Amino acid sequence: MNFLRTKLFTCLAATFIISGATAIVGDAEARPRELISIANKKIFAQVILYESAANRGADLRAALNDQSFQRELQNDSSFVNERILECVDDLSMCFATYTKFTSEEAAARYLDRRLAATDGLTRRPPEHHLVVIEAAFVPGDVIEDPSGVEYGKGRNGQNAHIGLFIPQPEYAGEYFDSIFKVKELHSERRPAGWLGDDLASSFKRLAPVALAPNSPKPRHEAVLSVNYGEYDTFKQAEEAYLNRANSGDPDLVALSEIFYGTLQVPPRYYIFTVIGNY
Repeated sequence: MNFLRTKLFTCLAATFIISGATAIVGDAEARPRELISIANKKIFAQVILYESAANRGADLRAALNDQSFQRELQNDSSFVNERILECVDDLSMCFATYTKFTSEEAAARYLDRRLAATDGLTRRPPEHHLVVIEAAFVPGDVIEDPSGVEYGKGRNGQNAHIGLFIPQPEYAGEYFDSIFKVKELHSERRPAGWLGDDLASSFKRLAPVALAPNSPKPRHEAVLSVNYGEYDTFKQAEEAYLNRANSGDPDLVALSEIFYGTLQVPPRYYIFTVIGNY
């Protein structure tokens, strides 16, 4: 085992070994993120991705920003907040909603209403995922019992990203430990313009078609991992990523190897502007 991995495993206090394509998993005290017990988690996030039908982008944007819908949603005692997101690529006409609740049932009701309100405005059925927020990361702090309003409250115009990741089920522990540690290190580094991140996942394994209904196609059921984060500007988000990738930090190098090595399929990563926040 090389020095980088030895140092990483010391940081994680785990006892697994990865060498080439072979992995030996011991009795590591990994964070129990696979098959989360939702009894200790209170914030659900409904993530919906919309692809506009031809010439319906303005209509879809208006439907997502409907103020009467927002007022009704705010009257639901389980509602926490919602981000309405528009892709930075003007040609794709892709939108998303990232909506937090304290109740799984409320999140399901919301999903039905959102899909009905955007029916006929999208070129294919919107992809959607219900996840539990495990932790929120802000500059200098990690909140493992998040309230859902740790950063960016009420702000519009900032850059946002959504990452969807599907680990190999047999290496889920290694995957979740690595991404959590990366976020901890990110919090310690306090990059310029960074507002915060949520780390979330499904609270049960999902079938391949539910993990990614369109593409890419995973082969095995797994827990879906979702990362949502915000920066003041796209430039600052890009610089933070490049600075981290080029830092030469041995922990980050080793974590990156493990993170990408445990995925079933390449990650999907969406870049947005926040156009609604209430």
